[in-house]
Parts: sequence; structure tokens; C-alpha cells
Amino acid sequence: MKIVTFNIRFNNPNDGEFSFEHRKEEVIRRIQAEQPDVIGFQEIRDEVQAWMEEQLPEYAWVGHGRTAQLDGEHCPVIYRKDKFKLRNFQCFWLSDTPNIPGSKFENQGYHPRICNMLLLYSVEDKKTIGVFNTHLCNISVMRVKNPWNLCLQRVMNSLQEKKCLFLLWVTLMQNRAGRNLQQWTIELITKTLPVIFLQLSMVSSRRQRKKSIIFM
Repeated sequence: MKIVTFNIRFNNPNDGEFSFEHRKEEVIRRIQAEQPDVIGFQEIRDEVQAWMEEQLPEYAWVGHGRTAQLDGEHCPVIYRKDKFKLRNFQCFWLSDTPNIPGSKFENQGYHPRICNMLLLYSVEDKKTIGVFNTHLCNISVMRVKNPWNLCLQRVMNSLQEKKCLFLLWVTLMQNRAGRNLQQWTIELITKTLPVIFLQLSMVSSRRQRKKSIIFM
């Protein structure tokens, strides 16, 4: 099973030659070359998703925007239609009121944040896997702690209730928070979750360098 996490960088015209309009063909070529079974995207917006859905008809897209109107930027999960069947989907907001669209923690920053949880049935393996995909605040450790604790609690609840294998990945923009955020995140995950596969991708917004850490 091939799982990919992909922060696509939202379609910002101010990026000039690096804007999505100039990268989109290469994005599709890379996905088609790798042929992932499941992809967790970050920073997808409606117009980009509409175009990508046309280019990748073999994938089913699950997720919606993070605003109170369920539009705008989001972190959808897509999966191969021939390999999986969707058993359940939940989206919750990283806040004290996670079931209220558009809500957020007080110190979280300007934008609301969401987490998508999918239960996928593997046609080949005949097993159900769970996938959590989120994109956390990039400012500081303090602004990540409450959202992370909420995400991890949901994972633990699902492990106990659904009795399925869980795959969890998250992309963090590592800039001002730096190494403190990375170290705190790793320690929290490894201490909280006893049995999990985790790919944690730390991305520098300045140099666009990625470091992947995998736990089994």
C-alpha cells in the first residue's frame, strides 16, 4: 500500500513562476508516475480540486472546506476507487467545539483548522484502515498543542471503538516554530499512541526542504 502526503501550496498568484498554474502539470505527472493508493493533501482550494479531479478520474475525493460555509482551503484525502471502499467519513474542527464548522481555539491563529478522518475498506486485504489528515498551525508550539491533543484523542477513541489499523500523517510548516515544534510533536505522538504507523513530514517554508520521520 502506497500512502503519500502532499502539501500542494495554495494557488497564490504572488508566487510568480512558482504559482500552482505553472506547477500543475508536473503535479499530475508526479502523481501518475507514483500511482499512490491514498493521498492526503494540504492547502487545496476549490478551483484546484475541480481541475485535479478531472485529471485524476481513478481517485475518489473526500473532504470539504474549513470555513463555516464548508468552502475554502481544506485537506482532502483521495483514494483509488478500484482498491478501497469508503466506510465512514468525519470532519472535525480543531477547537473546543470540534463539531461546529469554522470554529477554532482562541490562540490558534486567524484561520480555522480541520482534520479529516476516513475509514477505508481495502478490497484486496479485506481490512479496514483509518486515515487522519490535517494541517496544523505553523506559528508556535503553544498554538499546536490543543489541536494535536484533540486529534490524538480522536485517534485513540477510534482505535478503541472501530478496532482497525490506523495510518496517521500530518504536514507541519516548520518556520518560526522550528525545532521546538518538531521535537514536541514527535514526543507527544510516540508517548500517546502505542501502535500506529506515522509519517510526519516537516517542511521548511523558506527553503522548501522536507524531512520525513516514520514510526512503526
